Amino acid sequence: MLKNFVDLRSISPELCEIIKIVERLPTQYRESFVPVLERAVRVTKSRNKIQKLIASAIQDLNHEIAHLKFDLEITRAERDELKKSEN
Repeated sequence: MLKNFVDLRSISPELCEIIKIVERLPTQYRESFVPVLERAVRVTKSRNKIQKLIASAIQDLNHEIAHLKFDLEITRAERDELKKSEN
């Protein structure tokens, strides 16, 4: 059933537990839960992917900010040296 197409390591332990519980239900009840669980798994995977993309973008921005701060400090130092040499 769900275990066949879901890598249980890629979803939360709570969702894994729900899947295992649903798989133990009689077929007549289990069949009504399968579409809902499939959607929950897709949504969870999608959210995890989006979170990873956002985390990566934030990390990239932090690196860019660090580089810009360094460039700003160098530019200020060069400006101060030019002012000293002009006087």
